[in-house]
Amino acid sequence: FVSLDPIIKTQIEKFEKEQVILLTGKFVANNGWYTVSATSIQVLL
Repeated sequence: FVSLDPIIKTQIEKFEKEQVILLTGKFVANNGWYTVSATSIQVLL
């Protein structure tokens, strides 16, 4: 979950481009938060 409010701290650390995972799925906004329902996951190298 990622907060839409930039003041709220998240557990997401800085990452390198090689660590990105592409999620193809459904993004749902819910009370200031995004949730992801992934239908497929692809690691980008």
